[in-house]
Amino acid sequence: MSFIAWIVLGLLAGFIGSEIVNKQGEGLFPDILLGIVGAIAGGWLFNTFDASGVTGAVVGSVVLLVAYHLAKVLIADLEEMDGHEDHYDAKFTVVAENVRHHIKEEEMKSSRRLTTRQSISKH
Repeated sequence: MSFIAWIVLGLLAGFIGSEIVNKQGEGLFPDILLGIVGAIAGGWLFNTFDASGVTGAVVGSVVLLVAYHLAKVLIADLEEMDGHEDHYDAKFTVVAENVRHHIKEEEMKSSRRLTTRQSISKH
C-alpha cells in the first residue's frame, strides 16, 4: 500500500477510532493527525509481521487515540485537584508511569538508530 493510501486510511481510521474511544471525537485536526500517525505505525508494524496492514492501520489508530484520550482525561483531572484528594496520588502515578514508559521506549528507539548508523558508517 502506498504512503498516500496510508494517509487516506488514517483519516478514516482516526475518525472511527475517535468515535470508538470517546463517542465525540477530539476535533477534525487531532482526529486526522492521530489517525494518520496510528495508521502508518500500525500498518507498518502489522506488515512487518506479515499480517494485514489495513487491520494494523485501524488498530494503530485506535490504540494511539485511546492513549491520547486517557492522557488528556488524567491530566484534566489532575489540574482540577488540589493534591489532597484520596485518588490524587493514584492518578499522578498512572500519568508518571506512562510518561516514564514512553521516555524509555523513545530512548531505546534512539539507541537502536544510533547503533545502526554507527554500524553503517563503519562499513
